Formats: sequence, C-alpha cells, structure tokens
Amino acid sequence: MTKPSWQDLGAHDESAYPELWDGVVGAWAPCLGPTGSRLHDMSRRANWGTLTNMDNATNWVVDGGQYALDFDGANDYAVTTGNIEISGAQPRTMAGWMNLKSLANAALFGYGESSLNRWFYLSVIGGFWYVSGFNNDFDTLVSAQTGLRHVAVAYDGATVAVVVDGVKIGADAKTYNTTALPLNIARRAFVGSELNAVVAIFDLAIWRRSLSIDEIRQLYQLGRGGMYQRRRRSRIYIPQAGFQAAWARGSNVLLGFQQP
Repeated sequence: MTKPSWQDLGAHDESAYPELWDGVVGAWAPCLGPTGSRLHDMSRRANWGTLTNMDNATNWVVDGGQYALDFDGANDYAVTTGNIEISGAQPRTMAGWMNLKSLANAALFGYGESSLNRWFYLSVIGGFWYVSGFNNDFDTLVSAQTGLRHVAVAYDGATVAVVVDGVKIGADAKTYNTTALPLNIARRAFVGSELNAVVAIFDLAIWRRSLSIDEIRQLYQLGRGGMYQRRRRSRIYIPQAGFQAAWARGSNVLLGFQQP
C-alpha cells in the first residue's frame, strides 16, 4: 500500500473501515514509518509507546517491503506510557502483524503484573502459541511457526481463541482477571526475569470487545497497515445548480453540497 502521511491519518477524511475501529483502545503502526523513540497511538488516546534499549537508527527497518520495529530478543522492548483500560474479565482482542524470527520462549505482546497473578499475554512457549493469565494458562496445542504472520487473540469473557492468518487454530473456556497496566511489546517481565521476543512488529491494536472471526479475517486480508486506510471523497460539479456534491468514494452516500 502507499504510505500515507501522519497528517492524513490524523486529520483527513474518515476511516475506510469504521467498523474495525469500533472499540479500539490502542493502535500502534510501525508499518506506517519511523517515528523516532516513540510509537504513535493511532487510536487518538495519546497512549504512546516508548522504545526501550533501542537505537532509532537500526531498530526501524524495512522488512518485506514495509517498515517495522525490529526487536533483538535480548533487551529490546516497547511499553506504553498509559494503562490498557481493560480489566477484570472484560472482553478484548489483541491482534497484530509480525515477522516471528525465533521460536525460543518469548512474549510477543500483552499487559499485566506477575506479582498480582493477573496478566494477558500472547507468547510462544515450547514452540506453541500460548495465552497466559491468572493461573489459567491456555495452550492451543498448535505449533507456532516463524515468518510473517497475522496473529489475534480474542476473549469474549468466557472463551479465548487464537486466530492465525485468518484461521482459528484453537479455543478454550477460560476466565481472565486482569489489572489495567501498560502494554508491553516484545517483552514480559515476571519473577525477576524477562521473556523477550526476536520479532519484527508491523502493527498492533487492542479492542475493548471480542472481534468476530470474520472481522479478524478481514484484518488479515487487508494486510499490514490495512486498517489505517482512509476513505477519500470524490466531488462532482453540478453546473445547473452551481454546487459541488461530495460523495464517499465507493459508496452511494451523499456527504453534502458546497459552492465551488
């Protein structure tokens, strides 16, 4: 896709896929281009991500033709400045595009505090996709694979599912009891140690609802950065009336009239 400007994303037109933004509480998009030592929160909640132990000159990379943040698995990670305001057993979805480069035990993204035994993380443990939290650990029993993947974790308050490349690979009945804490990307700290991932992250978002399989599949089909596309407006001049009619491109929705 053509890389849009940050100004376009922040101020121009509406989303091309507004239904996918319903319930978003945080969205970070390295695939849209380098932003220095801070990840912009595209949800407009100003919940920036801070790059930690990372070099702006080398950790912003082009991977498979698109920008990404490259994490080395040693001590690189990003953490949000504010809390992910989803706690208790509230429904939620975490989804993102990544190039997983190692199957060594590692946390990909999530939030929570081990001292409270309350967390919600997507990890790779023992070569499997793994969701953990509050002593209710969920293993899909489906092997994880390296390479470019779109991975989503959807929790409806009673059941958690893992969806990889638009296909649900496992689900289980679980109850998570999380505390609202900052999001960690490519790292989880617990019991005095860390699980850091060797991974390139292209984009990542969190919703305060459980996305349907069809919605997750749409995210996968849109590709890296696809949900950030904006709907452009077409203008048609009506000479008889001396007005321009603004239409949403690709639809029959009339946005309004204005004098040229």
